[in-house]
Amino acid sequence: MAIGSPKFITADYLGEDQIVIDAGINAVGNGLAGDVDFEAALTKAAAVTPVPGGVGTLTTAFIFKNLMKAIKLQGL
Repeated sequence: MAIGSPKFITADYLGEDQIVIDAGINAVGNGLAGDVDFEAALTKAAAVTPVPGGVGTLTTAFIFKNLMKAIKLQGL
């Protein structure tokens, strides 16, 4: 999920043993925070992706893969 509000999703929004993928990233003070309150979610969820360090790495890899595909399709 990505809604653009830091730590908006609390444990109250989650069911027991869910897997939560936090794709949101927000600048908060001198750091970053996801849309999910990571610490609160851990009390209920089976797993939660951290921010930073979660899905961002995969996003970067797929953007690079798609860029390379686009270059090949253009014959460059």
